[in-house]
Amino acid sequence: MAGGRPATPDTARNPRGLGLRFVLPGGNVHQMALLHVPVFGAATPESFHARLEADLPDPATGKPNPVRQADVAERYPDNRALGAWLAQHRPPASYAQAAYHSLHAFRFVAAAGQGHWVKWRFVPRDGERELGEEELKTIGPNFLEPVLQQRLAKGPVLWDLVLTLGEPGDPLDNPTLAWPKERSEVTVGRLTIARAGGTDCEGVNFDPLVLSDGIEPSADPVLLFRSAAALSAKRRPVNSLSRAVRRSEARTTRGILLWTPD
Repeated sequence: MAGGRPATPDTARNPRGLGLRFVLPGGNVHQMALLHVPVFGAATPESFHARLEADLPDPATGKPNPVRQADVAERYPDNRALGAWLAQHRPPASYAQAAYHSLHAFRFVAAAGQGHWVKWRFVPRDGERELGEEELKTIGPNFLEPVLQQRLAKGPVLWDLVLTLGEPGDPLDNPTLAWPKERSEVTVGRLTIARAGGTDCEGVNFDPLVLSDGIEPSADPVLLFRSAAALSAKRRPVNSLSRAVRRSEARTTRGILLWTPD
């Protein structure tokens, strides 16, 4: 659940996330950070930070200051597309019945040097389904994990990895702008989740700038800020994997701090 607040109910109209870490032959790593919404809520790190500050509870009331929130919304209107989408869609009925989007654009480069801009998403084989109005009233605040476990008891959950192929003029550096729906798409892989549970992911910063060979980031300022904004990962409980991450070497690529595996 987006927002970093453990008490947020699963019925809230906010994004669901999916973090993936691929360990490739030779020890290379590729990571993805995805949301179930088609656009992001900020076009710049400044806008994102301002909105986070505006959402902090006022010490006097214990709730965010609506005047402050309205001021930020007026100064940074880049959140409107996401707000409109969330207002029109109810929360997904299950983690397994949501599609997850890259939001940012990446360039796939062949060995000969030619490249193509793409975005990707994972489309559930179970189909996409939102909660009904009556379900929202009765399902309770913590249904996502037990529903996923119940589904996995019947067998693995599958998603198709679909690439959307960009065309000249498509925005590459603004994640609040969706590409036209008529863009060509191709299915290139399948994600299988066979079990859930454990804490192995707690120490991982699912940094979407940790990329495998042949995939390059765009100049999207929100994407390029992701590696430097890894403070939350350092605040998570320490386990064997997080210790390994902290032992990793840091290197600088395109001015961004990335983690490399041991």
